[in-house]
Amino acid sequence: MMKLTGKEFARHPEQWVNQTVQEHGTIVIEGEIGRAVMISEEDWNSINDILQVVSMSGMAESIRSGLQDEIDLTAENID
Repeated sequence: MMKLTGKEFARHPEQWVNQTVQEHGTIVIEGEIGRAVMISEEDWNSINDILQVVSMSGMAESIRSGLQDEIDLTAENID
């Protein structure tokens, strides 16, 4: 994670956007009254997809339970 002041970001915004997209990194931009976080649109969409899935009733617990199962119990009919 990279941290920049708002002024540092403002000098070369396109450079920081391109770097974030290419490296899938996170940039924290510190302003006078708080901070903002910049991530790529692709990363945001992935996070949003995950949040939608785990917000479904019972889905998070089902995923946790499945991760604890032994692979032999779940790997049926795999060629």
